[in-house]
Amino acid sequence: MAKSRLMLLSLKDIIYTLIFILIAIIFAVILFCIILPSTKNSAKPETEETLYTPGKYTSCFSINNSNMSVELTIDKNSINSVEILDMDENTMASYPLIPSCAKNIEKQLQEGVDINELKSEPGSVYTQLMLTHVIKGILEKASVR
Repeated sequence: MAKSRLMLLSLKDIIYTLIFILIAIIFAVILFCIILPSTKNSAKPETEETLYTPGKYTSCFSINNSNMSVELTIDKNSINSVEILDMDENTMASYPLIPSCAKNIEKQLQEGVDINELKSEPGSVYTQLMLTHVIKGILEKASVR
């Protein structure tokens, strides 16, 4: 004949088992949240408009019979760099604020400041106006219509 067995569990064993099950459930939930991508972050709306055609754009301008070029590197929504090209030594000596003004404009545009709201450095207002006018012309060429 089969003998019946009685199993005695102490309250301590039951509490340890419940705590272990609770920890396992919490661990599973955390693991589930980490492994599966969040629907907020991964499902970006495709409504972002493309403002510019990506590429490098160049425009020439002259100061006192000296030609220079401004080169913009643009991606689809922002300006990555502003460079002054073909600036000879005489022009550099006559207009020393042009490179620093171009770097100031580049920095502000990379920070997301609108081209019409750029702040100029003291003493370089006219230089910045001239460069801003050239950059606006380049942005018109690069804009998606």
